[in-house]
Amino acid sequence: MRFLLFVATVLWGSTCPGQDLTSVLKQQIAPYRGEGAMSMDTTRAQVFLHNGSVLLPAIFTNKRTGTVDSERGELRSTAFVIYYDIGSMAGQRMNVQLKGQCSVYEDGRFNGVRMVIGLQGNQMTVSILSNNYPKDSHFPANFWAKVENAKDVSLLLQAVMSYHSN
Repeated sequence: MRFLLFVATVLWGSTCPGQDLTSVLKQQIAPYRGEGAMSMDTTRAQVFLHNGSVLLPAIFTNKRTGTVDSERGELRSTAFVIYYDIGSMAGQRMNVQLKGQCSVYEDGRFNGVRMVIGLQGNQMTVSILSNNYPKDSHFPANFWAKVENAKDVSLLLQAVMSYHSN
């Protein structure tokens, strides 16, 4: 049921001209709120990162872009790029100090995991924290992208909500 609500939200959001990113993001994160895991679209391919994996459409490629103290890279399709920085040395990219700069700022449990989600202009950033943060070396897991529409927001949220650390 939660997945159907998510799909309906995505379809509705992508067909409403003039809908701003703030309301799109608020609508799309609502189904993930809380402890229960929302079922993910099984037609997506698993993309393996060094410290974990995400589910994205098969057209996405993963490119590690550097740093030796954290895992940094980009998940790229022809029209969209999701950047990531994962590990204890990555730091928490979205945090309470940035709250005043965000049109949307959410700090809570989504799919049973603590996340901080922020929208600054068209830059959407999500920091995933573990229950053992900062002791767990696979966290925080930071994902960010330039989002232009409901489809972009949906792709980033699907990747973030499907993240599993090794």
